[in-house]
Amino acid sequence: MVIELNKDVIIKKHNNIGLLINTEQARYRKLNSSGLVIAEFLQESPKMSRDELFAKLSNHYCIPKKLLVDDVNKFLDELIELGFLKDSSSEEKNIVPNDDFTGNGLWLKVTNRCNLKCVYCYANSGTFDSKSELSIEEIESLLSTMTEPIKKIIITGGEPLLRYDILDIIRLCNKYGKVQLLTNGTLGDAELYKNILQLVDSIQISIDSDISEYHDRNRGAGSFEKAVNNAKIISEIDNSKLAIAMTPTPKYKPDIVDMIKFCQSIGVYQLHINRFVPYGRAIKYEDDFDLQEFYNWVDKGYEYIYETYVSYYKQNRKFNFLLDVASDLNREVYSTNRKCSCGINHNLLSIDCNGDVYLCPSLHKKELILGNIKEKSLVDIKLDSKKRFKSFSVGDLDKCKDCELKYFCAGGCRAIALNNTNDLYGVENNCAVYKKRILDLMVR
Repeated sequence: MVIELNKDVIIKKHNNIGLLINTEQARYRKLNSSGLVIAEFLQESPKMSRDELFAKLSNHYCIPKKLLVDDVNKFLDELIELGFLKDSSSEEKNIVPNDDFTGNGLWLKVTNRCNLKCVYCYANSGTFDSKSELSIEEIESLLSTMTEPIKKIIITGGEPLLRYDILDIIRLCNKYGKVQLLTNGTLGDAELYKNILQLVDSIQISIDSDISEYHDRNRGAGSFEKAVNNAKIISEIDNSKLAIAMTPTPKYKPDIVDMIKFCQSIGVYQLHINRFVPYGRAIKYEDDFDLQEFYNWVDKGYEYIYETYVSYYKQNRKFNFLLDVASDLNREVYSTNRKCSCGINHNLLSIDCNGDVYLCPSLHKKELILGNIKEKSLVDIKLDSKKRFKSFSVGDLDKCKDCELKYFCAGGCRAIALNNTNDLYGVENNCAVYKKRILDLMVR
């Protein structure tokens, strides 16, 4: 009876901690020092019998074989069950991976008009004519032709609340899927938000700091007070649907612990942190964003939440707070699915306010227009897009397909890769930072 590592399993050592990683299934197992020794013995001597392994371990640790047999057998059987090992006494465990395309649905940009002018706005929103905006009839025609279920409809802008018919738009979208509304929170009143909350699954208000001076510097004088007041109004109506969204820039990040405490102080228990995207007005910062520094900053927030949760638990008190961070790879590493792509050209689409269709909301570039729903059906536009572009699945990307960690990061962001390399199929400059992040999360 022989035992060996499965063909897709590798051994990694990171920060003096051992890891078994199934590179094709995007599964991993953290190892203690004894587990690492066993894995390394199996790597050195493929097709080793259990008795041979017991003998090597007995010699290595200078202890009688009978003292370790039960524990080692239990460990080996667990790894066989999880698909990391196989032995000749049983069939190889064939675990079929669940492929995950992480795109989150249909982005519907209902206007590019905005009452603010944020310094980092990738959409470059501002003062525009509303004449070319999609009518509610055109939006309904778009949604009714969708041949696949819509995971989520994200209503964005510009500032969506500048549309006089925004409630009608939300009501319509609600018929076709879950609805999320993104707003800067400076417009509207209690009555409007009460009606909105009856129709949406979630609403995000943008507040970039717990300090008004820094928020207003990004977004415009007086915007902090208005956004905070409306966040409080929404919280009093239904805080389960409300999240504060913020975008850290190369020039400013608030103290993340203070930001969490600030959210709690206004009755909000979800904080979403956007990934900085160097397009639109943010292009001037394109070479300044330090992703590793961003991860270190985010982790301080996670640590605070964990420590607070433990403290409350010991006091028999409840503590709930969701810190949701775009591109920090937590969900990618800790889920059991392998991540194939961000969803681009698969289950992710972005519709501009004039009807132009794009691969994603961060790729609204003239040369990447897929078509216009006023001129062509969305079904035909999607079919043409499949023909126009090669597969964006990370296993098909020439510069990613041989990477051992590809199914944990899905190849990163295509918009940022394009910005870094002028190649939509390229590799982000932060590839090495992603790899370190994945391993850091695995050994945590």
